[in-house]
Amino acid sequence: GAGCKFSFEAWVRRHPDSQLASPLLWARIRAIVCLTLLSIACQMPDSVGCFELLGYDIIVDQSLKPWLLEVNTSPALSIECEADSQVKRGLISDLADLLALQRPQAP
Repeated sequence: GAGCKFSFEAWVRRHPDSQLASPLLWARIRAIVCLTLLSIACQMPDSVGCFELLGYDIIVDQSLKPWLLEVNTSPALSIECEADSQVKRGLISDLADLLALQRPQAP
C-alpha cells in the first residue's frame, strides 16, 4: 500500500547509516539492468522515434546482493501517494529531457 513507499532520498534521510547507499550495491544493480537490456537488444525493433519505458523490480537481500524479480514493460505511473509523486514526476521529467535530446536538430 501507499504507506510503505519511500523515495530513495527519504530512506537515506531516515537511515543515514544504511548500506543501501553503497556504491558497490548500485554498481551491481546497474549491471543487472545492463545485462537484461543486452539480453533483449537483438529482439528490439529498430524504430526511429520510438522508445520503451521499463520498470525493474529488484530486491536486496541481507548480504546486499540484488536480485531481479521482474522487468515490467508497462510500469505503473499512477500517483497514489507523495512518494509516487516525487519519484514518478521526476521520472517523466527526465524522460522528456531525454526525448528532447533525441529530437533532430533544425538546420
